[in-house]
Amino acid sequence: MRCILTDHARHHCALKHRAGRTSFPPDTIAIPDQGKRDFHNLDDALHRLASLASRQAKVVELRYFGGMTEDEIATHLGVCSRTIKRDWTVAKAWLHAELAP
Repeated sequence: MRCILTDHARHHCALKHRAGRTSFPPDTIAIPDQGKRDFHNLDDALHRLASLASRQAKVVELRYFGGMTEDEIATHLGVCSRTIKRDWTVAKAWLHAELAP
């Protein structure tokens, strides 16, 4: 899903012949408490997060792009739900710092 949305954003940007990147309204694409963000920056940040903490990046993908709950992610990854809550909190804070203007 992440790849599809990123490709759509790139295609949309190319169609408009803009020099910058396409931004999406906060109600369409947003990490909670992040506001208006660019898919390209989000995708890049998720790649960097994956190189540092792969499980946290996976939690973001499954929760944000996959729409799974913390309990569903915990079952899928074979860890307790408290671990997923902690990973989600840390990943959100890390992404917020990375995506801050």
